[in-house]
Amino acid sequence: MIFCKLDYKYQPFFCEENIWWLGKSLQVKGLSLEKQYALFFSNDKQQIPLFFQDQGEGLVVWDYHVVLYYKDEISMIFDFNTLLPFPCNAQHYCAYTFPKKLPKEHQIYTRQIPMKDYHQKFYSDRSHMLDKNQKPLQPFPNWPAITGKKPHYTLDEYVDFKQQKISKVLPLDKFFTNLQITI
Repeated sequence: MIFCKLDYKYQPFFCEENIWWLGKSLQVKGLSLEKQYALFFSNDKQQIPLFFQDQGEGLVVWDYHVVLYYKDEISMIFDFNTLLPFPCNAQHYCAYTFPKKLPKEHQIYTRQIPMKDYHQKFYSDRSHMLDKNQKPLQPFPNWPAITGKKPHYTLDEYVDFKQQKISKVLPLDKFFTNLQITI
């Protein structure tokens, strides 16, 4: 199957919504929803350094980032912001995207959400993209905001890695071990 980023809904700076919609589209294309996961990357400082991202040269520091992980015989990562292939072999993506050594304050953590749960529970009020005067910091997507079934979880809850009610949060190295990824 061939995938092209341009075939899917995408709005810069709204990775959480882009991945929600991508999961729906991949399901329509026949990729099992049970094999899809939303991966949230962040940390307490909300400063995660990633390589090969389209918003800068070399290293980009995001407050959080969301990708789609498709777990199969050959696992893939779908990341709209990567300069690597779309999708990218998970092993290759992890080896090239994440810095090898980081100071403790920039250690990356991840939350893995089954896509079925993400589709049901994610609620986007887009408040994280408003300034103090309630003006958008970046253009909003041209689709309606996503409203999940109650109880739902907002983006702030998904990236609050201190709480574990949504799912377990793992340091990146332990997450790689669970996925049997070596970098």
